Amino acid sequence: MSATSFNLPLLRLVWTGSSEPRTWLSQRLGEIGVAILLCGGVLAPQWEVTPTEPRIRRELFILLAIILAYGWMLISGKAKQARIRMFYLIGIVFSLCVGLSTAYGAQILHHSISIRDFSEIPKSWLPMLFFSVGYGAQISESGLRRLLNYLAIAAFLICLLGWGQFFDWKIAAILTPYYGDGSHNDYTLKVYHRIYSTLTNPNVLSQFLSWTIILYVTALVFGIGNRFRNMFIPAFCLVNIVLTGSRYGILSVVFGFLFIVPLASKTRRGLSRVLRLVMLFLVFSVIFAVVSQRGSFVISKRFDELRDPMRAGSLRSRLDFLWVEAAQDFLSSPILGHGPVKIMYGHTFTDSEYLDILKMYGLVGFTVYGFYYWWPLHRIRLGMRNAMGLPHWLEEELRATLLVMRFGFVMLAMALFMNIGMFTFLNWYLMCFMWTWTGISVRASEVVSEAAELARVPAARLTPRPLAWDGPARPDLAINHS
Repeated sequence: MSATSFNLPLLRLVWTGSSEPRTWLSQRLGEIGVAILLCGGVLAPQWEVTPTEPRIRRELFILLAIILAYGWMLISGKAKQARIRMFYLIGIVFSLCVGLSTAYGAQILHHSISIRDFSEIPKSWLPMLFFSVGYGAQISESGLRRLLNYLAIAAFLICLLGWGQFFDWKIAAILTPYYGDGSHNDYTLKVYHRIYSTLTNPNVLSQFLSWTIILYVTALVFGIGNRFRNMFIPAFCLVNIVLTGSRYGILSVVFGFLFIVPLASKTRRGLSRVLRLVMLFLVFSVIFAVVSQRGSFVISKRFDELRDPMRAGSLRSRLDFLWVEAAQDFLSSPILGHGPVKIMYGHTFTDSEYLDILKMYGLVGFTVYGFYYWWPLHRIRLGMRNAMGLPHWLEEELRATLLVMRFGFVMLAMALFMNIGMFTFLNWYLMCFMWTWTGISVRASEVVSEAAELARVPAARLTPRPLAWDGPARPDLAINHS
């Protein structure tokens, strides 16, 4: 076929992120809303209502604004009705499990409950809502590329504030009180120079930075976007991870690198991409070694303990005390758990999300909780399988979409690894970032699967500007099926 042969649904899919008719306004508003939500979720400080009340994350206000804007567009006919997805049902069922465990703990186990216990029920809907925004935005290929640029700016600002905290810059002294918690995290920053930037906790900051490193390393390996950006942002983030003193953050980065290897090896030019990844890993290893030795004494000592991790103080406290107590609580009520019980668990940090879910919601709640991760991993895995059948020209048109799909798979795998000794689902600071990206990644996997199927359909000769698209014309994009 000639270069003027077009497949209308496929063109819509590439240009707008949806093969169905879509307005330019809904497309751009979706992209802008997701960009504000993602960047605001990691940059905005918490809002302290009163000193005795829990702090409120400001991205919740952004989420509310997006929901209201979507409702207005839905009523005015400028947006499509959201489809009910399995992920939404998972959130609803898990909230029922939370309510059931709370009632069981109060009525059968005679735990004292508070109003804060009931806040865990709507909190279990938040991953569903953030996922819905990321998925429902249906971001186009060009929109995903812009989103990577916005996130790079946010990551740069976070790292810059982290440097300011470590080197005691005046601007950092002004901004830090808005992000601190007034407790041990501020103490470790002041005494040991363990930075937390905008995310209140050094370990939480390391989680965000480790995901960011893997995102832009994957972009560099697959040749998507500016090379300087893809090299500079991961290197800058790695320096800041070292300054957090988070050993788990470093292990998460290594885990992410290992996951990228099979993804790169199964693509065209797989060997060269794997070699590029190995070279990056060696460069980052040198950066880690230099910064860890030149950081503060405490940070250097923490990383030296990785040579014999079983003797590290934090791991011993988990194995000998925290995890033993959590396991005993789980075994005392294995089916439904004890419920949130803020009076008993509110100030206890088990440092393992799996054990926390088990002791609070039992095997029933833990099973449903697992589907929060299994279902999107399954959907993304289907998209990755269909991506292997894409023609080369379509791979080039959907490079950012393929990147987001692959990163979503690695991010969720890293989250499962992090949950052994940290938190992702229960992480108040990263909930917005992770689940919004999960929605974007699942949508990207569906775009890839749909594109693979549409590519097999014979193209129809259509005008360069498809109907039902009121945005700028793209006559330069003439897809050649020959």
